[in-house]
Amino acid sequence: MARWLVHDLRNPVQALTLTAHVMDEMPAGSPLAPREMIAQQSAHLARSLELLDRAFRPASSELESGPIALRGPVEFVAALHRLLKTSARLDVTGALRPGLPAVLGREADLEHALLNLLINALDASAGRGETTITLSAAPAGGRVALSILDDGPGVAEEMRERLFQPSSGGLGLGVARTLLQRSGGTLEYLPEVGPGACFVVSLPVWPTTARRG
Repeated sequence: MARWLVHDLRNPVQALTLTAHVMDEMPAGSPLAPREMIAQQSAHLARSLELLDRAFRPASSELESGPIALRGPVEFVAALHRLLKTSARLDVTGALRPGLPAVLGREADLEHALLNLLINALDASAGRGETTITLSAAPAGGRVALSILDDGPGVAEEMRERLFQPSSGGLGLGVARTLLQRSGGTLEYLPEVGPGACFVVSLPVWPTTARRG
């Protein structure tokens, strides 16, 4: 992820540098297009840094669990995906459909888990041309299940038992599962779904239905 983000942040910085040089060479009274470009690239850079700060902000154990509208974490992950500019398509329509209930948890923990799963899916899809990663959500039995499915090669059978261990090759799934468990959430791998890898985050529905995603 860091490699993709460095590449993305380098583009607006280079554009700002070039535009500043062009403005130095422009006569007085020239059009404002370069200044508009500076404003546009600066806004992009600020947004990228905001997402980067949010993605790597450490989770706080002092935060209390509360109602989470799923739209926020899902849109956060979608925005980061757009920032990464990969060849893999991310389909989140199934996770943004109206009527989904709010869930119980910590928003930062859910964002961390979804981001972790997205990065793993992107790594699995790397070098495979145009691929699709699907994020969907569905209520079931007093909980909401968020599934992230890629069309990569899947998880080798010999790796499945160690997926959630700290030494699982840097996948970070053990940390994501531990964070979710603090609020009664779960994170599981479903080997029988699809040709690629399918992970499911399950969170309890918030007792009241005042907030919906």
